Amino acid sequence: MDLTEVLKQIEFIKEIDKLKYIQRRTKLINSDRNENDAEHSWHLAVMAVILAGHSNEKLIFLK
Repeated sequence: MDLTEVLKQIEFIKEIDKLKYIQRRTKLINSDRNENDAEHSWHLAVMAVILAGHSNEKLIFLK
């Protein structure tokens, strides 16, 4: 892997870290606080991996 690719990946990681600061209107179950976009994105990603076997389409996960 070349340095350019690593720098692009680091920039992407820095960008998605900003999702922690975006508050959603959705309340967490059994909690008074709202979830943030990072939590929401993580939850969706985990559900996609777990439920992938039920899809009519083959899902491709990046390595």
